[in-house]
Amino acid sequence: MASTSGSKRKLPEDNLPGKEYNIPQVEKFVTSEKNAKKDKSRIFYLRNFNNWVKSVLIRMHILQRDYTVLDMCCGKGGDLLKWKEGNISYLVGADIAATSIEQCDTRYNSDRMRGRHRQPLFNAEFHTADCTRVRLRDVYKNPYMRFNIASCQFSLQYCFESAAQAKMMLLNLCENLRPGGFLIGTTIDSNELVCRFRSSTEGDHMCGSSIYSAIPSFNIDDIPLFGAKYNFHLEGVVDVPEYLIHFLLLVRMLEEHNMELVLKQDFHEFFHTRQQFVEDVDLLYRMQALDRQTGEISQEEWDVIGLYLVFAFRKRLQ
Repeated sequence: MASTSGSKRKLPEDNLPGKEYNIPQVEKFVTSEKNAKKDKSRIFYLRNFNNWVKSVLIRMHILQRDYTVLDMCCGKGGDLLKWKEGNISYLVGADIAATSIEQCDTRYNSDRMRGRHRQPLFNAEFHTADCTRVRLRDVYKNPYMRFNIASCQFSLQYCFESAAQAKMMLLNLCENLRPGGFLIGTTIDSNELVCRFRSSTEGDHMCGSSIYSAIPSFNIDDIPLFGAKYNFHLEGVVDVPEYLIHFLLLVRMLEEHNMELVLKQDFHEFFHTRQQFVEDVDLLYRMQALDRQTGEISQEEWDVIGLYLVFAFRKRLQ
């Protein structure tokens, strides 16, 4: 098992939620966890931890009700509930996979019907589009709409195959963003990944463990700005080529869209920073991002978590 210091990733006892729950609630929760462990994959906590990071990041940047949001590379709609909890008023979702958009739309309409007599769901539109090749504002119902937030979660690393694709992706993310609006996201920490490549004793510079592997297809001593391809495999989730993102290059490219960097932390740093916020610690356990009884996560999962970072850019007012 792993913790936040040394060989264990564990929260201080003072941060473990518990006093606010009654005993039957606690026992019911613990019992359900024990039964669920039989079916847990080796990346159960990793997936939940990543979802917790997204939840906190989104909540940090929703500053008031009725936001309009662009969810780029929205997939099957995994963040729909997060936007609902943020009380947004309108969502535009886009993804390259038509099947994912169909499932996202079905999920949205199902949630909308369930919420008709309770909390109303936001309005939305969903589009199948390659966001690295198509100008999205041309497919919006209202090409002049303005977003308070543009979100791109765990997807930006697929967009740096070429300069043209990266430029189109960033144009789509920033073009309709309001002054003062935020671009938020999660992506691979390329510096950390390259360090692992260079520390590898394998002939092909492969790094990894029993739950993930990454193999570079480029010269690690002469890394190109674009098209630095590596093959990434994560057990049961990802097995596709990705591309390094030179973060300084990303900052420079976004400056052309009048964007300024306001947040950049790897997931480990982000985790430690958010420990001071009771609501984030509580959410960590409610989402089962750590073992509820021990406050721990496996070392292998923690190592993969360290491969990612969160970022936020804000559009300048002028």
